[in-house]
Amino acid sequence: MSNAQVFPTRFISKCCLSVTILWIFAFSLHAQTPFNETQIHALSPDVLRELEKETVNKSNFDILGLANSNSFQDLPKAIAYVEIALKKAQKKNNLRDIFESRRDLGFIYEDNILFKEALIAYQQAAVTAEMMVKISPFAADSAKMTIFTDIALTNKKIGNYHESYKFHNRTLELAEKVGDQQMIDDTYHNLGILHQSVGDYDKALDYLFKSLSISETRKDGFGMMISHGDIGETYLKTKNIEKALMHIEKAEKIGMERLRTSKRFADSVQLASELNKFGLILTTKGDFQGALRKHESALGVYKSIHYKSYIAQTLINIADVYLQQKQIDVAEQKFLECLEYEPSLLSKDIAILYFKMGDLYQRQNKMPESELAFEKSLKVAQQYAYKEIAQKCNYQLFLLLLGKRQNRQALMHLQASNALNDSLFNEEKIRRTAEMELKFDAEKREKDIRMLQLREKEMRLRENTFILVSSVLAFALVLGFMIYTIRLRGKNFQALKAKNEEIQRQYQKLEETNELLRQFAYVAAHDLKEPLRSIGSYISLIQIKYGKQLDGDASKYMGFVNAGVKRMYSLLTDLLDFSRVLAQQPDAEITRPEEVIADVAANLSSAIEDKNATILYPDKMPSLQMNRLHLTQLFQNLIGNAIKFTEDRPPIVTIKAGEEPGAILLSIADNGIGIKKEYEDKVFVLFQQLNKNNRFEGTGIGLTICKNIVEKYNGKIWFDSAENEGTTFYIRIPAQAA
Repeated sequence: MSNAQVFPTRFISKCCLSVTILWIFAFSLHAQTPFNETQIHALSPDVLRELEKETVNKSNFDILGLANSNSFQDLPKAIAYVEIALKKAQKKNNLRDIFESRRDLGFIYEDNILFKEALIAYQQAAVTAEMMVKISPFAADSAKMTIFTDIALTNKKIGNYHESYKFHNRTLELAEKVGDQQMIDDTYHNLGILHQSVGDYDKALDYLFKSLSISETRKDGFGMMISHGDIGETYLKTKNIEKALMHIEKAEKIGMERLRTSKRFADSVQLASELNKFGLILTTKGDFQGALRKHESALGVYKSIHYKSYIAQTLINIADVYLQQKQIDVAEQKFLECLEYEPSLLSKDIAILYFKMGDLYQRQNKMPESELAFEKSLKVAQQYAYKEIAQKCNYQLFLLLLGKRQNRQALMHLQASNALNDSLFNEEKIRRTAEMELKFDAEKREKDIRMLQLREKEMRLRENTFILVSSVLAFALVLGFMIYTIRLRGKNFQALKAKNEEIQRQYQKLEETNELLRQFAYVAAHDLKEPLRSIGSYISLIQIKYGKQLDGDASKYMGFVNAGVKRMYSLLTDLLDFSRVLAQQPDAEITRPEEVIADVAANLSSAIEDKNATILYPDKMPSLQMNRLHLTQLFQNLIGNAIKFTEDRPPIVTIKAGEEPGAILLSIADNGIGIKKEYEDKVFVLFQQLNKNNRFEGTGIGLTICKNIVEKYNGKIWFDSAENEGTTFYIRIPAQAA
């Protein structure tokens, strides 16, 4: 229907206006048939077969597109398309497509004000999202965040604020876990709007400012525009007009800049929304001309992108401003202009439009037009359960009919108004209870978070205490000058107790101190070797020069001293090697294991000759991407141990290498004394010498060095052993390190 057909009143005199409007209302009362929930699956089998035939070669994405395009016009058909897409996805066991199908079904129900059905669809989608962990934990987390948000927003629409708050917080926890800043931003914003809707404006502003801060950090202009606009709207609700204006002006400025540079549809829609909010704030301030300019600007943006439903909503805003200025005729023209866009309006906007027109005609004393407008508004409100609008319409119709002395019909509307008023009162009590639950949940969550933070700080304090004590026990005997460092850490510990909020900084200091300790270990091991060498030399000189003058006990004691010096020198040498391994980073050098084994055999030639040892290894082995010095230390310790810990027979050391899926496996087997069962857990522990009877020399550091080297390359070292039969050490190096 063209504009000229709907609104001929623009071209005729005022005397014909009322007749034309009566005809429009009478026609529109029959023009819109609301959706009947009992007809959800009303399609015939023949129609369903036709839809299946139509979609047989289409992708799930295309089928869901058809479903969404039919959402408002033909709900049964839209649902049928979703069910076809869902069956296809289930047949292929495609969890991602199953999830999208169930989520789209929720969208379609939500479009048609069927919130309970929408929640069921969303909950089924959430179950599918949990199952997606099998194919991709990242995809599962992403799906769960989106569906939790859908469930939260739908619960808010039906006034179930407790559930809405719970699901928003589940989304926030997941987003923080995976570090999704966009989702954290959106969830803070949604929590702000949720608290705004229940009148908890302080909490709403807290969340909205958090959202704004993240948007600013991410340089997300679109998010900044929305946050500033909603902060301005929240300040308006608290009657703080100055702050409301400050933020809405920022939203408008950002929106205008984005529109100049991007010209995206979403930017246009959001800018127009912020302009309408600006107009409402100026109306509250009493600046009607300023308000009209903002609403007219918003109207221009919506018309430029042909967004019909929002054009009508903006026209309603403009008409309201004219009404407040008592310009009734201009307001009437704006309301009539809205009727051009009625097919594009949401049902609630239609109910509001006709109620406002009924009120306007009542002010003009045009009672027949007023009555028809209220009846139209009432019909839509009843069909879509807009109780507040229906209650007001019933009461206005009661007054109109009472004035016409149609007492029976007037009484019916009064009874309906009273019944709705009682129902609204009960719903208001339920809503207030839900609001209190939400506020209680928010306070409880904040308290739980504070308690959790306190416990985490206490646990870190205990961990730091343990690390501190362990460090003292490990190095006190070797490094006398570590006392200064321990005192420094003690001071840091006291500062940590006094200022829990600085716990991260203290943790960093602890890491720096640990690095200092590693450096101390290196310096101590390196610098103490020289005085030990001097002591050993002087002991040897004393034994040579005065040995004959010493009695038997003195000579024996000098031997003990000399042996102790040698053991201490060996311990410091191994400790120096260990500290070097700790400090070194893995290297990408290509190394031939057989060449390294040959070098190690040359280094150990004296021990091999003394024990008549044999070292067997292939001429060609798989190359390793590994520091040559690290591989040399690895083989030197393992081959040296194999030779050392073999008695009563010549040592035989067999080295093999093979390739596994994604790794290279080395094995070093010997025929030595083996490792007792009770020592298996201590083999790789620092300073653990398993043979305490002095039969074998050693410091207990060699295998610790081996383990540290292997772990630098993300590898693994383990062993099999049988007492008196021998030991086999295995080393697996991942392929990326090989």
